[in-house]
Amino acid sequence: FFSGYSFTSMKTKIGLKESLKWATLQSGLMKSNIWSQIRFNSKPNIYIISFDAVPSILKIKEILKENDLELEKFLNSKNSKIFNNSFSMNIPTANAINSLIMLDQKNFKIDHRRFSGQLDSLLYLIFRNNNYQITSGYAGNYLGKKKGKFIHEYETMSDSILNSTLCIENINFVSYFIPRSFLFCKMVFYNQDLKNSFKAKHGDALNIKNWQKRVVELVKNKHQSPQLKILHLYRPIGHTPGDYITGNKVQEKEFMNDDFLPGMIDLTKLIKQVTSAAETQENPSIILFLSDHGPWMSRTHTYKDKFYYQDRYNVFSVVIDHNNICSDNFSPYYTYFDNIHKKYITSDTFVKNSFTSPGRILTSIIKCLSNENGSELIDNNLNFETTHSFEKFLIF
Repeated sequence: FFSGYSFTSMKTKIGLKESLKWATLQSGLMKSNIWSQIRFNSKPNIYIISFDAVPSILKIKEILKENDLELEKFLNSKNSKIFNNSFSMNIPTANAINSLIMLDQKNFKIDHRRFSGQLDSLLYLIFRNNNYQITSGYAGNYLGKKKGKFIHEYETMSDSILNSTLCIENINFVSYFIPRSFLFCKMVFYNQDLKNSFKAKHGDALNIKNWQKRVVELVKNKHQSPQLKILHLYRPIGHTPGDYITGNKVQEKEFMNDDFLPGMIDLTKLIKQVTSAAETQENPSIILFLSDHGPWMSRTHTYKDKFYYQDRYNVFSVVIDHNNICSDNFSPYYTYFDNIHKKYITSDTFVKNSFTSPGRILTSIIKCLSNENGSELIDNNLNFETTHSFEKFLIF
């Protein structure tokens, strides 16, 4: 019963009252209504596989001092689009995921209830209105403790009562018989702060490993309706530990040998498995491999310089479109600083000294799927967030 579970919605239609309430709370009725008008010409499965603490391919090469990456060879063999100058607009993980599903748009507050569908997002709104079945998931409860009404399924893993509904939910069926007021979970688990423990948030070592297998299964599963699946992984690599001291050669060697190098092997294997699983689907698919932030090797670095911003904000961003749904010339939205007008400008093609982001890339995918009216609507209403001067910290 507690080995793994999926929260499945019995009712996913959102009423007018709820839609109006959401629109009001999220900074403007008109703005959300505009995004809800987007309609797709093409409806491939969309798999968003998000990793913790993986930098861009160029940054990986720099860290490893290695130009011959097996991962890059594989991605090139799949005609992938690799975006090295992609930066997360907000960090750490929960903030980054929130920005992603709000498509990196300004004027929408960060709220960590979005991923599990307890609060709506632009991503879910658009795909729900195009009759997609929406699934999000993470091994632990860090990104959401229960499924909300704005998605169809919420996947997580559990291997004990510690990470089960019994202990992480305030109100549930079991609680009528074993109320939380009896301190049942705290007595069993020796007064651990259950909702905030590492195991509850991210899963134990076994669950983290099993979640990687589960992600592949979720991509492989066959469905009648088009699928949007957004699945986040705490591993294979992960960031530096909390006591990591930047510049400490012993700790740096330990992180590289114990985490980064073996993690790169597992990451390459997992990306190959997910890609193969998507290729077995009858319905065409697009895969976005993304990351939330960098490896955090600048943990005690005091200067906010190129090393700091590249280490924390530069993220892995790859699109695999093996069915060529978007053209070979597919380009994400880029942002650059206009020195003449002293402001940031958005372009739908690459501009010198420009950068992109996971939300910008995802918005470009949505545009490529949209009909002419939807595509025009997107272009006319973009308002991308730019949190730092990333044009100063590009990787070459």
